[in-house]
Parts: sequence; structure tokens; C-alpha cells
Amino acid sequence: MITINDKYDSSDLLFSIPVHEKQEIVNNTIENIFNFNPNCKIILHINKSFNGFDKIFSDYHNLYFNQTNINYSKGHDLLAYHVSNFNYCINNNLDFNYFIFCASNELYIKHGAINYIKAFKNGIQILQE
Repeated sequence: MITINDKYDSSDLLFSIPVHEKQEIVNNTIENIFNFNPNCKIILHINKSFNGFDKIFSDYHNLYFNQTNINYSKGHDLLAYHVSNFNYCINNNLDFNYFIFCASNELYIKHGAINYIKAFKNGIQILQE
């Protein structure tokens, strides 16, 4: 019998999330991603000005924490956080095939992201002028 976890094994996925929202929002996001993307990994970039973040999910073997001195400005670009998370993952030899930019307040509503990602590979590139 194939279970949802087998059918939608998301172990190739690594979600990058800049953390600057309320703790409750981040907690909900983490639980949501793990629920709809079984066996995935999550890297959280904890904003240096985000006071009081509680690493209550540290029991997850696939949840990682990255904290740097990058200054966050509300409403500005979050790419530097994702780049920092990517570098952290490479430097710490985390195994992944797909690095996914996420917001700390987005939610999944169904299983199957891994199947979509494998079928419709997309990417991002920064152009320097």
C-alpha cells in the first residue's frame, strides 16, 4: 500500500524562509510545509533584529537555523537571506536537489508540490547591469 508520504516524498526539497514575522506565523508555516511536503528540509534565516525567536522545533532532524548580521528593512528585498541560506546549506553539506524560496507567511493547501516541481522545473537568475 502506498501512503501519502511515499507518493509525495519531498526529501529532494529544501525550503528557504527568511524569518521576520511573528513567532506564531513562523510556527504555522513550518508545520504546514512539513505536513504537505513529507521528508522535506527547511532552512530558517533568523533576522538579527527578530528578538525572542524560540527554536521550539529543534527536535526536527530536517529543520536548520541560520543567523547572520544581514540588516532587514521592511518591504525591501529578501534575496540576501535566501542566498545566505543557500550558502549555509552548501557549507554544511545538506543534501537537496531543489532550493525553494518561501515567505514566512505562505501556506500549502494540498500535497504534490514535488511532482509539480519535477515536471516543471523553473529557476531564477540575477542579472547585473
